[in-house]
Formats: sequence, structure tokens, C-alpha cells
Amino acid sequence: MNDEKLSKLEWFLPDPKQEEALGPYSTELIRSFVADKRLQIDSFVCCPALKREWVRIYEFDFFDEFLLKAPVCPLPKTFSKGIYDEDSLSEDMLSSDGLRDLLGMRVPLRGDLLLHNNRIFMKGIATELGPLELTACFDEKEFLFEEGEEIWLTMFNASRMDSFSAKVVEVKRESKGQKIYVDLFLLRLNPEHKRSIIGYVRSHWQKEHAL
Repeated sequence: MNDEKLSKLEWFLPDPKQEEALGPYSTELIRSFVADKRLQIDSFVCCPALKREWVRIYEFDFFDEFLLKAPVCPLPKTFSKGIYDEDSLSEDMLSSDGLRDLLGMRVPLRGDLLLHNNRIFMKGIATELGPLELTACFDEKEFLFEEGEEIWLTMFNASRMDSFSAKVVEVKRESKGQKIYVDLFLLRLNPEHKRSIIGYVRSHWQKEHAL
């Protein structure tokens, strides 16, 4: 669809009071709503000229600019088998990676992160890190991903730690004021990134508990 036709489209939004639909709005105004987070990329809209039903914004390809194209750092080519809980860890893994003495430890971490799948993303800040878990804080009213959904985490701008990507799943969610804190379990990690995390946790734990 060319820009001229696109600019003439009229869009409607659901009314929170479930009365008449809100609108019409121009395509550019809908774009600005998504850009400033007044609408999410998975919010419902209706454009009668295209489809006379409520459809999520990401289903229209001319809003693709707001979809995450790729992680901030490249995804690793190989992964470890993943670690879900202590019972699933083999003796070799516990011994070689030095995980046994770190299980349950959590240390402060400050860095930017993205949670994303092939449709939506959320920006947040890391606050704590363990050998198997990471706590993230989001300045949002709601968490956009489904409970139990496996999603990608991309971590960057962390102090004394390289950027990395990992498959994660939510294990705990808590709202505090206008912020959401989410505990994420690390499911799949590049072995090099796993060693980096373990080294970071061990180093900070020893500093905090040094006599």
C-alpha cells in the first residue's frame, strides 16, 4: 500500500467503557501512539477499509517498524542443554561449572535488558543475578508475556559483564507501585556466557561476605 492510501485510512480503538469505539484516528496518529507507548504493538485496532473486525496492531505489516527485528547482541550458535532445577543437573555439570556451591546465591546486578519473542518486546533493568536466575524490573503496568512462555532475554550495558542472550521463563511476578519485578529462570545459555555468569556471581558473593 502506497503512502497516499495509507495516510487516508481511518482507525478506531476500543472504548474502555465498552460503549462506542474511539476515533477515527489517522495512521500517523496510531504510529505516534505506539511510539510513545500509549498503545502496545499487540493492542487491538479496527480499520474498516481493511478489515471490519478488531485486529492486533502487529498484524498489519506497515507497523513492522515497531517490532523487534533482532536481539541487540548476536544469538550464540551453540547452547548448553539448559538447566531447569537442581534435580536436572548432572554431577558432571555441577562439578565442572562450579554450580553446587552457588545454588541459591543472588548478587546485585545493574544493566539494561530486552525481553522479546517474534511479536513483542519489553525494555527493563536487571537488579539481581544468580547462577540460574535473573530478576528484572519493568516500568510498566502489566507484563506482556504469558505465564510459562519461553522468551528471549538480551542483556547489555551490564557492569563488568559482556552482553548475552538466553532463553528464559518467568517463575515469579510481583507488582510494587508502578513497577513490575519478574524473576526469570535461565533455560538455555551459551557455555561461555554460563561461565561468565558463574564467575560474576562467585566474585560478588565473596566480596560481600568477606570477613
